[in-house]
Amino acid sequence: FNWHAFFMNSNGNIFLSNSSTLLLSHTAMSISNLKVVSEMYWGAYRCIDGSANFLTAHSAIVLAHTTMLAENVDVDNTVYWALLLATDNSPLTLTDFSIFTIANNSMSVLNFRTKRDGYWFVYSNQYNCDHTMSGDSTMHITNNSMSASELVVGTEWYVSERHAYNNGMSITTRSNFHISHTTISLTNIFIQGGWQWFTLYYYYAGSLLVSEDSTLTISNAFTTVANVTVGGAWEVDIIHSGFSSINVVSASTLSITNNYISILDANVGGFWEWFAFSTDAHCATTVDSTSTFLLSNNTMLQPSSALHDSYPSSVGIVRIGYIGSSVNVIGDLILAGNTVDVKSGPSLVAILQ
Repeated sequence: FNWHAFFMNSNGNIFLSNSSTLLLSHTAMSISNLKVVSEMYWGAYRCIDGSANFLTAHSAIVLAHTTMLAENVDVDNTVYWALLLATDNSPLTLTDFSIFTIANNSMSVLNFRTKRDGYWFVYSNQYNCDHTMSGDSTMHITNNSMSASELVVGTEWYVSERHAYNNGMSITTRSNFHISHTTISLTNIFIQGGWQWFTLYYYYAGSLLVSEDSTLTISNAFTTVANVTVGGAWEVDIIHSGFSSINVVSASTLSITNNYISILDANVGGFWEWFAFSTDAHCATTVDSTSTFLLSNNTMLQPSSALHDSYPSSVGIVRIGYIGSSVNVIGDLILAGNTVDVKSGPSLVAILQ
């Protein structure tokens, strides 16, 4: 099953210049009472098999006011659900005051079941789809909402606003990448396996570079979760990276501020991890003497006492995990005004682990 408002494949390139704009707006995509026996791909904008997007000279792409609603859907295989999905050698390049905006979109599911994995992203690029920004360019991912009720996932569930797997991301020369004001509401969720839920997920991806007076910010997300069962491990991080490097250099800023997450009535069969910034194996994070890493005013609440405690778990603000990982800050590391309130479950609570 494939359904996309805009779809490019087999080297179907887009080149925008001279103040040109591609506008994909006010699209309604609704599915109900559907049975899918194979894989399901559903999204607003999809690029595969060498389909590149290149924006220059004050040009823009706007993906806005898209409504995606699925009700009473049963899928036998894996589900890929994303507003913007780029895979297999399909890069995105912004330069010379260009702008890419993903704003005011909503994705909702009610009574949805998949027997295999579920992938749910606002923007994902995978397998050699480098994201490159330079020359005062901007990407806004703002005012998007994701909600689910009565959802069953047969194996693993992956949820991210910005997901990057096996490709690089470069933000340079006064460019800005912003994720802000996302609303996520999840109720009555059952996941047979594990759940990876990261706002920015950067894995097996080479280098994430923020340089030359540029910024990467994640702010003002509001997330509530109620009545969730996870059979395996549950990892909840605002930024999660592994087998990669993160470099913030030359008067640049990495900022995670004013995000709110509340978890009520959650049962977890495996370990539980919950951090604002977390790294897996072989991930080096470097902030040079002119740059700033800001983690402030983030709130993480677990008011319920229902979390499972059979495995070691950890909660905090910064986690430097596993073998070969490091955080080297020569410039400013600011941890201020963060709240972590956990009633029960984790065996370790730490601001910096």
